[in-house]
Amino acid sequence: MSFIVFPKTHKCRQQIEIAFQLLGISLKPIIETDAPESIISLIEARAGVSILSKTLINIWNNDNIKIIKIENPSIRRQIGLIYYKRKNIWDLLRGEFINIKKNGHRNP
Repeated sequence: MSFIVFPKTHKCRQQIEIAFQLLGISLKPIIETDAPESIISLIEARAGVSILSKTLINIWNNDNIKIIKIENPSIRRQIGLIYYKRKNIWDLLRGEFINIKKNGHRNP
């Protein structure tokens, strides 16, 4: 399979490399690029396949590509909430967190 991936400096690529190593597979990409839109364009041009985060898939998804969900992936990512440092985060989120804690989900 011809893989199109991010460069080795990207955390996503590093995690994919580790997951492949755990399976005893060597990842041998044909193309490396740091631009998600280039990865999608190359896939649309039938140059290969890629493994992308759900976030990028949701942003760049279109009718020309097929997505296969990877069940129980060994790759996990830590995320963090970022905000403008001069704004009081608790004032912004207090209502949302209370709703999520009470209802188990965000109110529409």
